[in-house]
Amino acid sequence: MLSKKKTGSVPVVVFTVLAVLWGAEVLFFYETLDSATEERDRLIALEEEKAAEREELERRVQELQHYTDIMLMDADFIEKEAREITGGAVEGEIIIRPEEG
Repeated sequence: MLSKKKTGSVPVVVFTVLAVLWGAEVLFFYETLDSATEERDRLIALEEEKAAEREELERRVQELQHYTDIMLMDADFIEKEAREITGGAVEGEIIIRPEEG
């Protein structure tokens, strides 16, 4: 009868050890899952931010392309821009400049 108690307690000890190990694995898994979820959320937010930046840059490229197309096609536009930048005038034009204070 004594030997039956000893052999009967071995499965209980093994089961207890396995249960503790399984519990530790579950806790580790949930911590890892939480970390992975946080990282996923951070990356999604970063991706949305980068997408917005990309849209803004694409809009800016279109504006610059339009401006460049106008510059290449319109001689009057080129003359007007050059005169504004250099402060030049054509014959008969009066230039009014504010006084620098």
